[in-house]
Amino acid sequence: MCAEHQSIGELEASWPRDTGHLLRRASWRGETTELGSLLLAKADPDAALPVDTIAPHRRVRGGRSRHPKLRRTDEESAREGPLYAWAGMTALSFAVEAGAVECVRLLLAQGATPDPDHAVELAGAGDAPSEAAAVAALVAPGRSIPKRHVAEATRLARHDALRDRIAAAGLVARTVALQGRSTCSLQKTHFLHGSKREPMPGVLAWQLLTPEAAGYVLSNLEAYRRAASEGDLPFYTRRDGNWAKLEECGFQHLFDLLNEAVASTALADLGLHGLSARHGVLLCNSVEHARRFPVAMRKHQDKYVLTINICLAVSDNLEGSGVEFFDTAEESPPKYVHRHAVGEVVVHRSSTWHRTQPITGGNRSTLIVWSDGSK
Repeated sequence: MCAEHQSIGELEASWPRDTGHLLRRASWRGETTELGSLLLAKADPDAALPVDTIAPHRRVRGGRSRHPKLRRTDEESAREGPLYAWAGMTALSFAVEAGAVECVRLLLAQGATPDPDHAVELAGAGDAPSEAAAVAALVAPGRSIPKRHVAEATRLARHDALRDRIAAAGLVARTVALQGRSTCSLQKTHFLHGSKREPMPGVLAWQLLTPEAAGYVLSNLEAYRRAASEGDLPFYTRRDGNWAKLEECGFQHLFDLLNEAVASTALADLGLHGLSARHGVLLCNSVEHARRFPVAMRKHQDKYVLTINICLAVSDNLEGSGVEFFDTAEESPPKYVHRHAVGEVVVHRSSTWHRTQPITGGNRSTLIVWSDGSK
């Protein structure tokens, strides 16, 4: 990424070197012995980071909990979204976010002032649900952590465990870019904003990826699939034999990138906003695959809000396998049939009736991502 990233340690270099700083640092790092010594020396447990100490910074993907990454922001970019404001945070605030249970106990015993609402919100960003629950029980007794926080903490913990397994499988160089753990080779410059077509209400199509970018995505997905078949990596299949739950295999970052690119181009036209990518599958259709996994192609609606269908590969001899769209479940013939082309996306409201035609020749690979959220 072009913007400068800073870790907590790098930011600390500009913070005041006083007992309050030492107290906050010990709380953040979970250093109970150091924290206890400072508290015995009568350090103020409510000493907050001065408002004018640092410029605003924004959280960026790739860091969280004990090691978040921050991007410096100016006044103009600060309007783009929420900032992660360190100014005003106390040692207890840092201990809560770090999930440092014993540090929280020490600070409360020495009279640190709790902020229950802030604690419940921060606890959800901790390393694990058990730590978050323990911290919230101390700082905000009787309050439960919102389910969304517990779910996010669980997902992040699972993602970290998966990252270690991917490293053990020797796939880091090929998958890290798609999984958001390094500078991502799939950048916004790979996304195209060609002329949108609206063949029917609620359905849009345009060239989203360059053919090279589409091939890059597919090659990395296939590399993971091969490694999963040989080693201890999660892999899920649908009843039609295709790869499901890619988000559980570490590719949520890829889905977020695609969702963001689609949102900037098409959501306003569909009357939607505030959607987040939830689930994704990779469909690799061929005549042979269809024979091995015979599945009836029925008209259906998806259970999400938005469906993103992007073609990653298609053979020159492809026949059939188009996506038919209908106004109603009873309508026949289809109002529109989408023919796949590499890098092209068809985006539609998930409530739109559709089905896939049987494949009679060739093969294609398609990534489908479903997004949900407020309408």
